[in-house]
Amino acid sequence: MIVDDSKGAFCLVNDPWILVSRTDGSSDEVSLRDLLLDAGTIRSIDGDIPQQALPILRLALAVLYRAYCSEAEYDDDKYDLWERLWKSQRFESELINKYLMLWRGNFQLYGSDHPFMQVSGLTYADKDYDRIGEMIADVPKPDKCLFDLRDSRQLESISLDEAARWLVFFQAYDVAGIKTPVTGNKHVTSGKVYPPKGMVGTGFLGVLGGVFLEGENLFQTLLLNWVLVDKASDQVLLGNDDDLPSWERPMPPADLCVVDPTGPCELMTWQSRRVRLVLDEAGRRVVGQVSCYGDTTTANDNQRIEMMTSWRPSKAQQKKLSTSYLPWMPVMHDPSKALWRSLAAIIAQGGNNKGSDGDFRPGVIRWVETLQEDGDVSSSITVHAQGMAYGTQSSVFSDAIDDTFSVDVSMLRHDSEAARKAVEVVSQADSAVYCLVKFAENIEKSAGDKRRDNPARALENDARESAYGRLDAIFRDKLAGLVPGVDVDGYCTSWKDDAHRILLHLGRQYLSRSNVSAFQEHDDMSVGKAWVQYQGGLDAALGRLSKHESEESFGISNQERKGE
Repeated sequence: MIVDDSKGAFCLVNDPWILVSRTDGSSDEVSLRDLLLDAGTIRSIDGDIPQQALPILRLALAVLYRAYCSEAEYDDDKYDLWERLWKSQRFESELINKYLMLWRGNFQLYGSDHPFMQVSGLTYADKDYDRIGEMIADVPKPDKCLFDLRDSRQLESISLDEAARWLVFFQAYDVAGIKTPVTGNKHVTSGKVYPPKGMVGTGFLGVLGGVFLEGENLFQTLLLNWVLVDKASDQVLLGNDDDLPSWERPMPPADLCVVDPTGPCELMTWQSRRVRLVLDEAGRRVVGQVSCYGDTTTANDNQRIEMMTSWRPSKAQQKKLSTSYLPWMPVMHDPSKALWRSLAAIIAQGGNNKGSDGDFRPGVIRWVETLQEDGDVSSSITVHAQGMAYGTQSSVFSDAIDDTFSVDVSMLRHDSEAARKAVEVVSQADSAVYCLVKFAENIEKSAGDKRRDNPARALENDARESAYGRLDAIFRDKLAGLVPGVDVDGYCTSWKDDAHRILLHLGRQYLSRSNVSAFQEHDDMSVGKAWVQYQGGLDAALGRLSKHESEESFGISNQERKGE
């Protein structure tokens, strides 16, 4: 028996549901109200998986936009508001309480005519509901549960607080693919609902390379990502009466809707799915869910209101959409790359888009750059990236992204010489790693191996992964150490020298594994020649080391040099 949705309640405003880490090192579970009012004592938002943090952070930011909507009309007033809050290190409890109490009924997980992020009375046309595991990202399909770390019996139901966390995640990241029609859905083909053509099929965060900034505590983190003015946009971000979060909008219909987002509040609480949670008879556990496609939009040209991703101009989209301009597309994260390897897209004004006009950095980066003019922000900022990667036409999760690097706040200025030099070093390191991959390939070639099959590719992948794995710690440390007063040229030269030494050492390890004589040659390639070419490639990419370091320290004898 399934409980009547009109009975009981679980309110996200008052009931604990958000997992957090406190600044004293303890863990806790707090309500939405306490998350905001106690933000100064909270270090970070946690979750059942790390990727729940960004959707919940965005939800909290939407509350701030609305609670302070009428507090500042002009840009100068908005800067004054931000500065006042930053100095006080707390949000105004009266204002937060007033707003949350006004909309408290729409923050109920059930027992309301307008349940939180759901559609009351939503039903499938041909079945009761899906198991609750369908909403949980790290749970495979029932027929693939052999290696699941969870006890399958635990997925028969979940607690209300956990359901609230997964609901917010589900709206942000759910996979695309074929869905079961709900009653009232008019987009049904042969009893199935397909992803909306040309529109975002996953949750909206699924097409972004989610980026946010972290301060010393959650209060600072919220303020660093609460973009009140964006000089690159003419959009009103704070004070737009038309920009409403999901709980302030009328309950949506069961059917899919194509919607043009009006502002950050709507995007931060985007209802990509029509959902209803199904409770057990006692009304204390969630046993299932009903869901289908909901609001949908395009991924492109939302840079004026979406502040938490980098952007790139897309000629492919221009051709597809037949536009007279280059549409901007979000830059998604590559789960195979450490975040620092995407440094250019995050902190360089032109990103990786050489010759293109525009500031393609995330809006939160531009916002902190603006705040530096008054000197209010912390000296060190952590850039945090989160997201989900998809496979098979975005119908399954293939990977998850959660990575950070720390930089001095001065590095976030568009005219920062240190940032420009750091971006150059990262690019040069990529070229140097390619040299190592080519070197590993040439060693195999010198042995007469002409294969270009899986074993050969595996060798190249091993070389690439080893290189970036060894470079990772030093690049994170060097980025954090680029602070005002440092001799940037000398610092970056030392940085490249350190990378050079690491890659030479890795090259020597590959050389030591080879049983081929330095004089043996196949297809105009020998071990000696491969080594000389490798050294030359590293010199070209990273600059020359001393002769002693490049040869003697790594055991390259004169005989090997002469035998190329």
